[in-house]
Amino acid sequence: MRIAGPNPGFLFALLLTLPPFSPADEPASPPRGTPLEAAARAVADHISAKPKGFAELFDSAFLAAVPPDRLRDIFRQLHEQGGRVVAVTLTSRESDTQGRFAFEYEKKLRSTVTLTVAPTEPHLIVGLFFGPPVPAYDTFESLVEEMKTLSGRVSFRTERLGEEGRSLAELNPDEVLAIGSTFKIYILGALIEDRQAWEAVIRLDADLMSLPSGTLQSWPAGSPVTIHTLAAQMISLSDNTATDHLLHHSGRERVERIMKEMGNLHAGRSTPFLSTLEMFKLKSDESLRTNYLAADVAGKRDLLAGAVKARPRSAVGAITSPRAIDTLEWFASAAELCRAMDWLRRKNDPAALSILAINPGLDVPAERFSYTGFKGGSEPGVLNLTFLIQSNNGEWFAVSGGWNDPERSLDEARFAGLIQGAIDLIGRR
Repeated sequence: MRIAGPNPGFLFALLLTLPPFSPADEPASPPRGTPLEAAARAVADHISAKPKGFAELFDSAFLAAVPPDRLRDIFRQLHEQGGRVVAVTLTSRESDTQGRFAFEYEKKLRSTVTLTVAPTEPHLIVGLFFGPPVPAYDTFESLVEEMKTLSGRVSFRTERLGEEGRSLAELNPDEVLAIGSTFKIYILGALIEDRQAWEAVIRLDADLMSLPSGTLQSWPAGSPVTIHTLAAQMISLSDNTATDHLLHHSGRERVERIMKEMGNLHAGRSTPFLSTLEMFKLKSDESLRTNYLAADVAGKRDLLAGAVKARPRSAVGAITSPRAIDTLEWFASAAELCRAMDWLRRKNDPAALSILAINPGLDVPAERFSYTGFKGGSEPGVLNLTFLIQSNNGEWFAVSGGWNDPERSLDEARFAGLIQGAIDLIGRR
């Protein structure tokens, strides 16, 4: 089992279309534009079934780190996935020698390519990074239609926030699903509402050490850590030990109340509000889980304080397939998570908003958006990606997508591509 926040995929924006170039299986046209742009077109030409000519394009130090055979495999794989590149678009320029491009493929896919060339002639490539090809969506309607083909259940909503807030696109927006580590935004909300001193120090407690994701579970008990550091670890790295310490610090019942205040109409389904370690223990012990699910709220609290607490962390087993995701989890709909992100926006706590923005989740283009806040979550059969973004013209948006399937694991990259598509469409409005 993984209670974590995924960071899958990359997104891009379309700003400046470069001059057209020859298909990969025809002779390349003479380089035009800046050396950076010429290098981008040359890379696109190499995405073919038979790529060659690396020595004329890449710096020798680059080829020593990434040998030609490895490059051929990468270019062939990209060609197999998307076909030849049909358009190259400059999306951002860091300098004369470094920039980011969008490659569009003939199979209606797009990918982000970050490229760096040497500052001196012949301006060979010294840095190259490919984001995975993702579907290109022209409308919200086509994106939603693709979501409808997913197995299991999906809840999705994209909305513009503010006084004139409205939905831009949605699919089952009120469907309540398991959300994995996205629940951690409710603990962040409790820290804001209770006006916790971000610089206050608490010490790591051996009884609150959880399991990965994260790294704090390996730190020595007694280590002093600020609330700000714990919150940053909880949101940006989805650190479970940081999460459980903050839940203990704020108080379980306080977080349950905040969950309602942040717009969750089904907070009762997540009551008692479980720590990550409690969830691990319950998911891995069928007898304990059965007793827990059969109990009322008071009985559940008694079990958490007794049998669940007593079960050693070392007894928790790996979970590799969906388990009790409809009954034992943290729950919210896409509409509720959009309300939660809007609540965080309106509270306007600078520390909390900066923490939410440490890990943007996807590669949201800075040339279109001035702020990106993100929290996601996943475990077998559960995936959620939720964003708070502000466009450069000052408009605020929330995007939330959840996908549950109790029968099988999920294609995270495919779902990330859909959410990337939604953000891309907002940026192109």
